[in-house]
Amino acid sequence: MTRPKQHAPPPKVSYPHLRPTQPHQLIQSDIVPKHLLGGTRIACFNAIDVVSRYPSSRQYTRRTARNAVAFLWEVWQEQGLPDYHQVDNESCFSGGYTHPAVLGRVVRLALLMGVQLVFSPYYHPKS
Repeated sequence: MTRPKQHAPPPKVSYPHLRPTQPHQLIQSDIVPKHLLGGTRIACFNAIDVVSRYPSSRQYTRRTARNAVAFLWEVWQEQGLPDYHQVDNESCFSGGYTHPAVLGRVVRLALLMGVQLVFSPYYHPKS
């Protein structure tokens, strides 16, 4: 006998949904690993302005906080400072989980530049 399909319960935390209408309101970033011929792995940092669809991409050998800061700095120089910048929960963006009370380099850069960082909700990569 089969049971009816059960849908996942709605999340208990209410996550904000940004609805940008103009360029420079929301830029989204992600890191995609690529494997080159010969076994070399590189980290492709990608960013896109949600409204204008203007993309930016840089490749680094490792996904570190220094590379994340360098990438965001280049994106903001190229595209301008957004109101919000959405990133995932990678430790290079958040500052890691070893010392949870310490602000990471990316968070400090965003605070310095006046950009509000928005972290993707856990287990909701499509948000």
